[in-house]
Amino acid sequence: PAASEKWILYYDTGVETGDRTRAYTVNLKDDKGLVSNTLDAKTSLNEPPAENVSITKGEQVAGTGTSNTDPIILKGDTSTLGSEIQIQNIAGTIVHCTVTDTSSTAAPAQYDANPVTFELGLNDANEKLYKVEYHTTGDGFKPSAVKTKYYRVLKQHTVTFDANGGTYTGGTTTRTALVPHTMTATAPASTDNPTRTGYTFGSWYKEAACTTQWNFATDTVNDDTTLYAQWNPASGTEYKVKHYQENLDGTYPSTPTDIESRTGQTDHTFTAAEINGMKKTTYQGFEFDKQELNHPSIKADGTTIIKLFYKRKTVTVTFKLDGGNIGGNTGDVTPTGKYGTPLAKPADPTKPGYTFSDWQPTPPA
Repeated sequence: PAASEKWILYYDTGVETGDRTRAYTVNLKDDKGLVSNTLDAKTSLNEPPAENVSITKGEQVAGTGTSNTDPIILKGDTSTLGSEIQIQNIAGTIVHCTVTDTSSTAAPAQYDANPVTFELGLNDANEKLYKVEYHTTGDGFKPSAVKTKYYRVLKQHTVTFDANGGTYTGGTTTRTALVPHTMTATAPASTDNPTRTGYTFGSWYKEAACTTQWNFATDTVNDDTTLYAQWNPASGTEYKVKHYQENLDGTYPSTPTDIESRTGQTDHTFTAAEINGMKKTTYQGFEFDKQELNHPSIKADGTTIIKLFYKRKTVTVTFKLDGGNIGGNTGDVTPTGKYGTPLAKPADPTKPGYTFSDWQPTPPA
């Protein structure tokens, strides 16, 4: 080419875009053997690749970390209570990191390594807000821009679900869950709720007396908390009514004459009218005497027994002499006794001009 011409030459330096810089020399030689001056050159100075930030202890639950009003929210590790972060870059680089506890006047912690690992501790607090600034340097790279992330570390509180008279599968009476400070708890699945004989599960309450219901949508956990199961009386709980008829000797048997199995609502207290409605009115020769309740209401375990006792009626039998007499007595003879007891007949009456035949109708034995 003419001396005034300019060439643009392109060279493959073997350096990938974004890699560390590399120096090289260029010499040009034409076919006549003329050699140009040596050209010293190097590739562009790039920033190192972006750092890899990972949570090595604890767990992210929300947030982007772009500001102190939208921090990355971490629930603390169950063993250390705080969290741990690791920042790493490619080999041959150094990560520079500054960690500031925004609630403390102490100087920020400085780390220079690769990888950098640091703890975001709670120091007996329920929560902490940290500001983390980091960048990377390395031979063949220009320093990367400083990046800033905010982390809010939350202590995990223990929420105890107390069966409050019931039991869980396996016979336990409590179950626990960990909930980050100021966060809402999650209600146990219906299949995980406790059970209680004679009752149906209702909901979870703040007190064992079940006066204030826990709202899983709005109530937050700010300390270790116990929630109590609330129970509703179940219908269909069994109880028994036993009926006893008096013996001839005035005692009552140990074995009832009749047994009725009934059902009702757990804890229902019987009224006098309800007891009256249970009494048998079809027992010939008997009348109600007394009642015994082993419990005034329907027990959840179905062991309530109502005992009703019936005494024998006093029966009067009238023997009319029809003009006759017994020992000179011409009036009616009226022996009495308990229903079902043997009847003692009076002596045969006499009547002038007649002979006694029999009593009509024939008295029972």
